[in-house]
Amino acid sequence: PAMSAFTIDEATIPRSLAEDRDGVFASMMTVRNAVEVAGYGIPEVAVSAEEMLPHYLDENEPKRVLLARAGGAIVGRAVLEWKVDDNEVGWLDVQVLPGFEGRGIGRALSDAIEAVARELGTRRLITYAVSADAAGERLVAPTGFGSVPAGNREVRFLLARGWTLEQVERGSRFALPADPAALAALRASADQHAGDYRVLT
Repeated sequence: PAMSAFTIDEATIPRSLAEDRDGVFASMMTVRNAVEVAGYGIPEVAVSAEEMLPHYLDENEPKRVLLARAGGAIVGRAVLEWKVDDNEVGWLDVQVLPGFEGRGIGRALSDAIEAVARELGTRRLITYAVSADAAGERLVAPTGFGSVPAGNREVRFLLARGWTLEQVERGSRFALPADPAALAALRASADQHAGDYRVLT
């Protein structure tokens, strides 16, 4: 088969993992975890299918899920989420397994899930894309602080589709157990910057 051969279909969310007999939900979470771990470069961002399933069954935040398959395996997913009482705004997540990029899968999933959003009457879409830091030209967020590397694949992809950067969220990580002296220094620095905040326990 051609390198670019893939299909897209809609997934039905199982009511429980026991009902996920064909392993579709578990496979879709494998894609999610592989993309997140590759994006952040740390293993902690992986979440089990068991932990994730309740979010997909939350009736207050309905979801539609499209899956891309190549050679029988799930290699990409697109998730649209909205509030049950407000479909004006939708949240999108499009992820393609590392190693399957550059085949048009992300573009096809995005076209398909954006069409689903239009059918629902969604007027504004929000997406959160992990973008690792890199050298070179920056795209500055118009609200809040921060910027992202303009040359990053996901940044170029979204800009080409007409998306605009709104806000940058920074992830921080602190490995435990910590050296008490390092912890004390961080605490002192935080206290210095915190102004009138007090720690209440």
